Amino acid sequence: MNNVFYKYIELLNNWNKHINLVQADTLRDVKTRHIDDSLQLAPYLPKNGTIFDIGSGAGLPGIILAIAGFDNIVLIEKDIKKSVFLKEVRRLLKLKCQIYTGDIYKMDTSMYEKPFFAVSRAFGSLEILIDIMQKLSIQEGIFHRGKTWKSELNNICNIRYEPIKSSLTSDSILLKVQLT
Repeated sequence: MNNVFYKYIELLNNWNKHINLVQADTLRDVKTRHIDDSLQLAPYLPKNGTIFDIGSGAGLPGIILAIAGFDNIVLIEKDIKKSVFLKEVRRLLKLKCQIYTGDIYKMDTSMYEKPFFAVSRAFGSLEILIDIMQKLSIQEGIFHRGKTWKSELNNICNIRYEPIKSSLTSDSILLKVQLT
């Protein structure tokens, strides 16, 4: 793990004392729980186009992917305090990601390079993620999902999906989704 990841962890620990970015108990194993968990998305991400991190929060996975060298990431966060954190991390770590603060349903994607791809780690239901993908004309995405992921598919149609076993936990997956 390079020094930039350590600087991010330091910033996360300091800011988490003042605003709720992640559950405090997850900071004991931040490398595995947050860094490695976010990095497992990297092999499935496109090299061109724009990657939207929906509900970025503490920058997971978007900031981690930016540190890893992805420079086509847009972190989407409506919470102003969390967005300030993301902007400060971007500034201090000299990252090339962009940050959108506001309602995702009001976002204008015309300024971003296509094709669009979505990632999300701890955002709402799969149904909401699919709705956002449709609204923003995002054709593909990969999302961290827990052990109830199969039941989330019950109300969703017009997608193709591929569950990918998480390399870190046996009860979660990465769900690769494509709109049809």
